[in-house]
Amino acid sequence: MKKFFLLAIITVAMLCQSALADTYPTLFVVTETDEVSDSMLMVDFNGFLWEWYGIEDTFPGDMIAAIMDDLGTAEVYDDEIVAIRYCGWLDAWQEIAG
Repeated sequence: MKKFFLLAIITVAMLCQSALADTYPTLFVVTETDEVSDSMLMVDFNGFLWEWYGIEDTFPGDMIAAIMDDLGTAEVYDDEIVAIRYCGWLDAWQEIAG
């Protein structure tokens, strides 16, 4: 019975580690918003374009942090956005650094 519980704990730990290994953080800049479709177009710092539905109060120039899921592949083209968070806007960062 102890071996079963130990095996179960190891299996759960491996699954959790696997799930964490498939996610990564990234940062986007909003390039366009469309209130009609409630979507925004964002670009990451590698130049890839991404679309997200649910614009709330975002505007072009806003920075968005995201958690991405690589779906277990090396290709970026099939990655999915898991969650996003608003980070501010580019002009504000330029004022701070300026």
